[in-house]
Amino acid sequence: MCSAQWTLGFTAFGIVPPLREMELNMKNIFFGYCSLLLLLVINTANAAPYAYLNAGNSVAVVDVETMTEVQRINVGRRLGHLDVRPGGNYVYGVIGARNTIGAYDPKDREITVIDIHDYSVKPAIKIPESILGAFLLQVTSSPDGTRIYAIDNKNYLYFIDAQTHDILHSVQIDDPEYLLGDVSDIDVLADNSAVMVAYQGRFVFYDTQSYADIGGGNYPFHGSGVKSVRANPRPSRDINGTLVTHQYFSCGTDSIKGYSTCVVSSDQRSEDGRYDVNTILMSSAELPDGFNTVYTRIANSYDGRNTFLNTYRGNIDNKYAAIHVFQAGQTVLRSGATIEFPINTAIPINLDAHPSKDQLFVYTNHGELYKVSYQWVEDWPFTQEKLQISNGGGAVGHFIGGPMPLIASIKPGDTPLPHLPVNTVSQKVFSFHNHLNLKPVSLQCTLDNGQAFSLSGGDVNVSLQSDETAEVTVNFSAAVAGQYTDTLRCSDSNNGEFVYSLEGNYVTPVTATPASGSLVVLPTQWPATGATYQTINFQNPNLTPANVSCSISDINGVFSAADSLTVPASGNANLRVNLDSANAGIFDGTLNCSSDVGGAYVYDLSGETITPLVAQPIVPGSVNGALDMGYVYPLQSALQRTLSFENVNVSSLGFSCQLASDDSGFTLEPVPGQVAAGGMVDVTVTYRSDAPALETLARLDCGDETGQQWTHYFRANALMPINATPAKNSNVILPPQRVGTAPTSASFTLSNLENVVDGFYFACTTHLLTPPFVGYTQTLEMLPLGGEKRFDVEFDSATAGDYTTTLDCWILHEGIGYETAEIIEYTLKASAFYTLTSSPRSGSTINLPDVSIDPEATSAPAGEELTRATNAAISFQNHAPADESLSCSLNGGSVFSVNAMPMTIPANSSATLNVTFNPVTPGEYTDTLSCSGASGDLFSFTLQGRGVEAPPRRTEMELPLSEGPHSGKMLHLAVTDSEWNLDAAQTLTAASLGTALPQGVMLPHGALSLRLTEGTPGSSSTIVLTYPFALPAGTRYYKYGPTADNPADHWYPYDGAVISGNTITLTLTDGGAGDSDLSVNGIIDDPGGPVLLAADLAPIPTLSQWAMLLLAGIIGLLALNRVRWMHNT
Repeated sequence: MCSAQWTLGFTAFGIVPPLREMELNMKNIFFGYCSLLLLLVINTANAAPYAYLNAGNSVAVVDVETMTEVQRINVGRRLGHLDVRPGGNYVYGVIGARNTIGAYDPKDREITVIDIHDYSVKPAIKIPESILGAFLLQVTSSPDGTRIYAIDNKNYLYFIDAQTHDILHSVQIDDPEYLLGDVSDIDVLADNSAVMVAYQGRFVFYDTQSYADIGGGNYPFHGSGVKSVRANPRPSRDINGTLVTHQYFSCGTDSIKGYSTCVVSSDQRSEDGRYDVNTILMSSAELPDGFNTVYTRIANSYDGRNTFLNTYRGNIDNKYAAIHVFQAGQTVLRSGATIEFPINTAIPINLDAHPSKDQLFVYTNHGELYKVSYQWVEDWPFTQEKLQISNGGGAVGHFIGGPMPLIASIKPGDTPLPHLPVNTVSQKVFSFHNHLNLKPVSLQCTLDNGQAFSLSGGDVNVSLQSDETAEVTVNFSAAVAGQYTDTLRCSDSNNGEFVYSLEGNYVTPVTATPASGSLVVLPTQWPATGATYQTINFQNPNLTPANVSCSISDINGVFSAADSLTVPASGNANLRVNLDSANAGIFDGTLNCSSDVGGAYVYDLSGETITPLVAQPIVPGSVNGALDMGYVYPLQSALQRTLSFENVNVSSLGFSCQLASDDSGFTLEPVPGQVAAGGMVDVTVTYRSDAPALETLARLDCGDETGQQWTHYFRANALMPINATPAKNSNVILPPQRVGTAPTSASFTLSNLENVVDGFYFACTTHLLTPPFVGYTQTLEMLPLGGEKRFDVEFDSATAGDYTTTLDCWILHEGIGYETAEIIEYTLKASAFYTLTSSPRSGSTINLPDVSIDPEATSAPAGEELTRATNAAISFQNHAPADESLSCSLNGGSVFSVNAMPMTIPANSSATLNVTFNPVTPGEYTDTLSCSGASGDLFSFTLQGRGVEAPPRRTEMELPLSEGPHSGKMLHLAVTDSEWNLDAAQTLTAASLGTALPQGVMLPHGALSLRLTEGTPGSSSTIVLTYPFALPAGTRYYKYGPTADNPADHWYPYDGAVISGNTITLTLTDGGAGDSDLSVNGIIDDPGGPVLLAADLAPIPTLSQWAMLLLAGIIGLLALNRVRWMHNT
């Protein structure tokens, strides 16, 4: 079993709603497992209004649906003006005009009343004479059927009660400017608040309750006047918000524009309820030229949005009806909206509109009724039908009306409704409204089968009063799944028929894969792949299709899916969820779906979009297709250009670059294989060169994991260094100048020998604050390719002394914008003297050799360490022809000392000043030595020296023997005196020494090399060598090296060795016997080793022949005895 409730109805019934805008307010209650579907409404035969037309002394009744005359009512006279309202009860008619001037008939003041239900003629409404001979011109009635309004040719307007036929009031429309009988049209506003009368010159409004004149007006015309006025059945507001209740048609000479024209316009109602003359403020539309407007009438469409105006064009024998279409409210002529059709020789007299369809009706003076069915689209296509009314023609007024069918809540025609799941009982409510009729209308409804479908309360048979609504409820109930059909047939007493095909379905919710509540992760979106997607599969087990509606919520708007999906009966369908983002990131969203057969589905969405790395702007940019790196100069380590790439993604991104060039000077700094999320990578191209190069190129290709590629070209130039003599940035000492003699000078040369491109310039200058130096000053001078420039710097001083300055040379190149490629800075030193000069120069620092201090020495006085002083010499030259006296002094004088002062330097000769450094404790020492000559020469020297503590003396050592039967065994060395230090020692093979041993000399245990230091120069040292075995008798000691009589290295016997048992005691003298460096310097070098002479070796005794025979016999006996013993066993 299943159920649902469907409620349909109108929002309001006060005014007829246009069917094309009819809204169905549906309330859908979802409970589960079945549905009711209304497929269509069909066959509304004979449900149409009627046209009431004058036909001689009769009124013809025409069914406008079939365009057939269904009745002719004899009224006994010709009626020139008729009025009928849709759904009204009566047709009203008046004579409208007299055929014979001056003729009088009392019936000319009667209103003929025809009952539209039984076509009977009711008693006429008699209007008392206002003025003798007056006749009724026009008649109309209110839309609600409560009032009748008539006007005679004396301009008297009558207000009549439609029920009692009493004349409630009359008023004469008096305008002295115009003649009587000029009324051209009359109508009533839709709300029955005012009656409108149009006549030559203007139109006027009368309040239907107070009967008062409430204003009126006309377009600002001079001459002529209003021809037609019509109320709008559904008033609308213009763009200014003004309610437009009517339209009028007027012709004349435009007093503002100055030409004759016709317009459609309206008048504005003020807040106090008056229609004052404000027509110039209202929107209006001019009628196109070329149309006859003598019999023009206005009609409004049933929905109030279009205003129609009938005219005609052509000659007397070939006329065309022309209906112009205007937009109501904001009055404008719709583009291309003129409906034309041929009418031969007839003239269109009257125009009226269908009360519920897009149809117009034109009645001609030849009694021809045309039905024009139009479409409200571009170019307004239409069809037209014609019916000839015998004896007809010439009547005006509202002529379309009569009984109207009920208004159904569902528009006739195919009307599919949504497929809805329901529970237990499915209900659908049909509404029928008697809005257009003033009399009751009966309604009957039945079902063809009445099994799965039923009507609440059984078959329907009700009567609807005017403006009353009836609801018909259809129930659907089924216990077994499947499709069910039936037909609902309804009809009303005004020939309205409504047929509905019904369909009900027992349904179950669709299922989904993955299940609701799942996380749907979409594939990562890469630039090369574009949008990515994931699918959700919906399965429908029902026998009818199911509709799935979906929506996505995500703040970034990167996810999308179809709004709806139809799942076929007993089938499945995929919903594609897309991820498409122009920006990088990880995105989240929610997908919500629901089915019209029940079920809700919610999914969390997630996906990532990867975008390429973002290349940062390059400044300066490319010039002539390449990024210029400039000129590399050897003093610059390299040229570099750096490109930066940013990863705006939330994931790392692979990245790589390759550099290609014919010039190996281009290199690419290491590039990481991954760029971290949110990170930046710098790609640096470096150019170095040790050879000249002109506009050499390299290509850099980079790419990231998304497939994005970047290509850049780099251009670089290489300049070779400028050669300089003297060496660049060196100290240049100019020859000393004797005061008063010629200046001294130094020469400098700059050469450009290695470059391949011109453009070098240089400028050199000395410091401005050192006047004794006369520098080379040049603003800017070219250094030619392959050439050189030479210049001198002179020194000329008037006073003795030491002078220093700098010579700066700027090397520039035009290829780098005349920027400095290199600065060469020379330090220039020079001195001027009166008589004396020194070597080293005054101002020099003299570093004396380190002094070794032995804190363990026992030969020094108590409290003092034993030191060995070092010395330095300063030479003074006397350039004068006479002896010169020199005095020197030390600032400190504690550890430094000099010769006795003063000292005399012979004429034109030199003398040496000795400086002695003799510290008694370790440390660094500095002193200043100042000297002055008798002629005024001054000298200053900085003395520096270090006293260093001698390391502890080593007196013993063990070494492995290098060869012989005892190779590897340890040899012990010991220095027995307290002065000498065993600095180094090693054992050697005989082959490792460069000279072979003398003939007959053997070195069975290898050689020994030792070095003794820190002894008193010229003194001797005693060393004891202890071998791990007894030395054989006859062992001697040989030394290797130069001797005083033979400077070449050679072997020779050494007499200073005492051999006893396993020891050898050596006595070595510094610079003397046993010292291979032959220098008295406190160092002894002693290569040598124990040897055996072949002549000293004794022969080894041998056995005689008989002894050998005897020995062999003994061995044979022993073997025989052994054999026997084995046998016995």
